[in-house]
Amino acid sequence: MAALPASSTGRLSLTADASTARSDPAAPTPDRTATLRERLRRDTRTEHEALDARFAGMFAEPGLPRYRNFLAMNLAAHRAIEPVLAVSPLVGLGWSPDGRLEALEQDAADLDLEVETAAFPLDAPSRAEAFGMAYVLEGSRLGARFMAKALQPTHDGPRNAMPVAYLEVSSDPAPFRTLLTAMADAGLSEDEETRSILAADETFRFFRKILDRGEARAAAHQGVASR
Repeated sequence: MAALPASSTGRLSLTADASTARSDPAAPTPDRTATLRERLRRDTRTEHEALDARFAGMFAEPGLPRYRNFLAMNLAAHRAIEPVLAVSPLVGLGWSPDGRLEALEQDAADLDLEVETAAFPLDAPSRAEAFGMAYVLEGSRLGARFMAKALQPTHDGPRNAMPVAYLEVSSDPAPFRTLLTAMADAGLSEDEETRSILAADETFRFFRKILDRGEARAAAHQGVASR
């Protein structure tokens, strides 16, 4: 676990860009000397860390129940968000689906996961809003390689018999770099940057709502089975 990337609070960063320390979220915004990536990283801190906290210590649990929840959450979110981004202004800026949804479907089938269908609140995002959505979706690549390594067999034998197709596909950082380049070149206005941040926050909340419903459903099933 020590090899996995941590956020500024010391928790694992499983879902988005948290590679450097962030400033106080109460600081005045917007800061026009900051890049859009810096503003997104700083101004989505609360929602980002609330989601990260739900998976702290995930790989230390017998049977990895929260890894199963992690895959189910990501599958539901990718099913909802990828089609929206696929017809958004991002397509003309070099973004395209790269097989992560298919990998999630494979992992879910291997584990026989029950995954809900959810609709993302923004069905026709502007360019700025699409940047915020994609920032959350693509930023998860930063920790994927380390997570996959934590689940790989060791010289002593298997570590955890869990599918890792999604993590392996997500280990390629190139799409996130492409997104960052497009964001840097976009020349968004102050208002557009604010809309991008609001869309990213909404995306983090969407992930968490899916997780909440999945955990509640699993608890209900467990309660029925124990009667």
